[in-house]
Amino acid sequence: MTHFPRRARSLVLLLVGLFLLFNATSSSAQRGRGRVSETERVVEILVPVQVSAKGEAIRSLTKDDFEITDGKKKVDVLGFDIVDLRTIENSQADVPMAARRHFLALFDLTSSDPNSIQRARDAAEDAVLNSLHPADLVGVATFSQQRGLNLVLRFTSDRNQVRAAIRSLGLTAPEEIRPDPLGLVIADVGIDSQSQAESGSNAGGGGGVDAASELQRALSELTTLRGRADRQELTTRLAQSMDGLAQLAQLLDSVQGRKHLLYMSEGFDSRLLFGDGSVESMQRNARASEEGRTQDIDNDDRFGGSDARRIVDRTLEVFRRTNTSIQAIEIGGMVGGRANENLDTLRYMARQTGGEAFANFNNLGDAMGQMLEKTSVTYLLSFAPRDLNDDGEFREIKVKVNGVPRNADISFRKGYFLPKAYTSRQGIEKQLITAQEVIAGQAGGDLDLHAVAPPFIVPGAKAYVPVLLEVSGQSLFENHEGEVMPVEIYGYAIDEQGMVRAYFNRNLGFNVAQAGPVLQEKGVKYWGHFDLDPGVYTLRLFARNSITGSRGLDVVTIDVPEDSETASALLPPLFPETPGQWALAREEPNEQRQVDYPFISKGQPFIPASLPPVPSKGQTKMSLMGYNLGSGSLSAVGLLINDAGETVDGAEIVLDSDASGGAGLAELGATLKTSKVPAGDYTLLVTVKNLANEVEETNSIPIRVIG
Repeated sequence: MTHFPRRARSLVLLLVGLFLLFNATSSSAQRGRGRVSETERVVEILVPVQVSAKGEAIRSLTKDDFEITDGKKKVDVLGFDIVDLRTIENSQADVPMAARRHFLALFDLTSSDPNSIQRARDAAEDAVLNSLHPADLVGVATFSQQRGLNLVLRFTSDRNQVRAAIRSLGLTAPEEIRPDPLGLVIADVGIDSQSQAESGSNAGGGGGVDAASELQRALSELTTLRGRADRQELTTRLAQSMDGLAQLAQLLDSVQGRKHLLYMSEGFDSRLLFGDGSVESMQRNARASEEGRTQDIDNDDRFGGSDARRIVDRTLEVFRRTNTSIQAIEIGGMVGGRANENLDTLRYMARQTGGEAFANFNNLGDAMGQMLEKTSVTYLLSFAPRDLNDDGEFREIKVKVNGVPRNADISFRKGYFLPKAYTSRQGIEKQLITAQEVIAGQAGGDLDLHAVAPPFIVPGAKAYVPVLLEVSGQSLFENHEGEVMPVEIYGYAIDEQGMVRAYFNRNLGFNVAQAGPVLQEKGVKYWGHFDLDPGVYTLRLFARNSITGSRGLDVVTIDVPEDSETASALLPPLFPETPGQWALAREEPNEQRQVDYPFISKGQPFIPASLPPVPSKGQTKMSLMGYNLGSGSLSAVGLLINDAGETVDGAEIVLDSDASGGAGLAELGATLKTSKVPAGDYTLLVTVKNLANEVEETNSIPIRVIG
């Protein structure tokens, strides 16, 4: 295995210096003033529907079985899709985000005993890791009087992060973990769930903090509070909890799909809502009535407080409107089989939002089994609403399903608000939206964004994967005004099990006047990197204009080769581009990995294009890099594939006369010859073959043919 060729330091510094051509600073340092111009919108409302009977999902329905009423008008069902979790094996399947189940584990630290919370933590961890489907997305949150609502972890398929979030309950944060602004990573991405389980760590990824003891200290005061609380204090605490739940429900409105709140709590004193039905209470009020002491008759004691009921109902209405069910989990009775007098409040909250209540359970996964089966099939419908006057009013919808039993349970969103502009949302809503787009992994968006990420072996260490991300200036400046162009950049490397293995982010602020026409005409090029072990990864690369909200996502699949003297691999074809075309930026100096400069062709450093421009007819120089391609004569074949998956004629790859393979990393000079290829975007598929030992490797890169 050969190392990267070590070049003169001045040569590398000269090239890297190109990235300092324009001033890229934190966007928080200076903000441009801008607005989003109103344009005609085409809105499609997605309606996930789940239908079950006798505890089992109904799987045989068709588009013709559904009717949608928007307000009082019947509308056409435009889109129809079926997502059946029985047919999906992993979290990386191409499932529409609106059809994926979202579970948010909420630990109510205000109304629960510390010991109950700790038992709930263990039960939730077991249920999430062993009972939920790999395609299910899970988030973790807490609510307490001291800290209010704390959204610990955003919705993710990464069970490592879920385990860490549940174990810590947001009370520990290892200092060595760099904060992820999207909240998808809170613990060491290098530690597997199994490793954490075997280590017995309760700190959720390191830091040496015992979350269990910290939790016990933080919640110990609740035991005495609950013993002395009078009705007024209980009502006040109920109102605080309901405000926190309503706030959470409103945030969840920005998340597509059906949400299930796994509400782990001991509930609230049932007398606040339903009155005290005890014999002593009835006798006490009866005596007051017989003796004419009407002032001593406590109607709240008899029937429950109307104020408390209104507080709860107002919150539950928010849940219904945001398509969120409450799966109420009574955690006080998990051990010892003792009854919880507050269970009626949890049942009421669940029933009013289309959820279920689980009481006195020892295995949360088993208790949730029927609910998971009932929701295992989602019919994803869509329609186009009429009269798009955004008056801010909630619009009710109804879904009728034909051909099902009368007692069928039909779950669907009760209505919608017209989508709010990104710029009008709260900060945490923006984070939730961006995090969901990253996890969804649907390439595209308002920004024309492309990336290339060739993995380079570093002997004895993780591979170095430079990521070069390009965002076109024309798309960035659409509807943009202001002196600063703020660009948010996020990158995540996700393995085949849905685990985040590396990530980066950067906020850039380009001075429009200084960057000049290069920024507007060409755009931004950013250099980040991942450090990865051998394996297959899906890279999610996201960028957003912070002022207009325009965003773009590129999805790149890479196969990181093993550090071996025999394993062969071909990296993505690389096309050197002329320096000075982009407004360039790179990672912060402390984030850059000290490795030899990887992009060398014919002894000269270059920067590769992420979306190489290729003439319809002509020749374009390129570089093919591969590992252990073997000695002997090499050949290269190129295929052009259009967006429809069809091969297009007119592409030929010619290797330079001195191109040779051998052991370790080889760089092959080559030329792409194109002849009368129609203008458009294509995938260039390149295969390099050793004619002597028949070693054959293939890789690809997107290109743009210019007419």
